[in-house]
Amino acid sequence: MKTNQKSCSKLMFDIEPGGSRKYYLRQARYYELAQDIASLVQKQFSTETPCNLLDVGVDTGVSRLYIQHFIKNDTSLIRYSAIDLPNKDPNRIHGHNDWIIYPLDLNEGLEKHLEVPEQYFDIIICEQVLEHLLYPQMTLRDIYRLLKPGGTLILGVPSFIPPLHLARKHIVPVLDKIFKVKKIRGHIQAWCKYTFLKDIKTNCPGVQIEHVRGFRIVSGGIIAFLENYRWYWQLNRFIGRIVPSLCTEIQVVCTKPMDS
Repeated sequence: MKTNQKSCSKLMFDIEPGGSRKYYLRQARYYELAQDIASLVQKQFSTETPCNLLDVGVDTGVSRLYIQHFIKNDTSLIRYSAIDLPNKDPNRIHGHNDWIIYPLDLNEGLEKHLEVPEQYFDIIICEQVLEHLLYPQMTLRDIYRLLKPGGTLILGVPSFIPPLHLARKHIVPVLDKIFKVKKIRGHIQAWCKYTFLKDIKTNCPGVQIEHVRGFRIVSGGIIAFLENYRWYWQLNRFIGRIVPSLCTEIQVVCTKPMDS
């Protein structure tokens, strides 16, 4: 049985091992942010002045796996830092020996717990994290303070077509209590494109929105096999750039003004 599972394993996007689909749309966001970061780093940084990158909620460090695909010598151009929960094993993080890892609970805030100066990082990634937090607006303010003027902030969350985001946030928890649903939902927050952009602009003063893109119009289920075809990934990519509000995930690329 194990042999069959291994034989079915695919290299997703020719980068990430262990997948069952060649162009697994749930991971497409990492391909996009890695391209942006690689282009930025190769233009603006060098081995003498490397980029300081912070991955907020690093999980397994999959972002770095994709960045390495585009920057082969990434360890000399990028200094990697990460925020992860204190109870997580740092050895599971890709290239963990080259990371500076801060074991912190984002719900407690970063201002008193993160031993780095404000305006320290050139790039900050916070991908599929904010929806799990009690106080995502506080986290937005915290990480924005850590970003250098001129720095890049990449934020990603699940997204709903309005007004479904209100139903997911306020009605679903009530129904779970009424019907005694045992499933523990990890997502506490819910946004549509408009409300997420509003939260970013409110909590990151002066921020400039560079790109808004969506991922996964329809995926998985009976059409999961389509994720083995490049054209289907490219189609989702195109639609996600044109109408990101229709997608189930949204990613926003921002810059902090130089005069901040």
